Amino acid sequence: MQPLVIHPENSDQLTAIKAILKVLKVPYESQEEVSLPKVTKTDIDKAYNGHREGLYTVVEGEDLWK
Repeated sequence: MQPLVIHPENSDQLTAIKAILKVLKVPYESQEEVSLPKVTKTDIDKAYNGHREGLYTVVEGEDLWK
């Protein structure tokens, strides 16, 4: 089946959603939100913008991923 991402706004909503899933015997996974450090977000933005502007180098070779 298709996974769903649910964003409860408070702990009461989360508790209710978990109770409903339990009654319906729908398996679910909880995940902690992961936030990246600001420096990492900045580096990702720089790399993305540089690539979009054509500022990148293509490296070829079969040993790159070993």
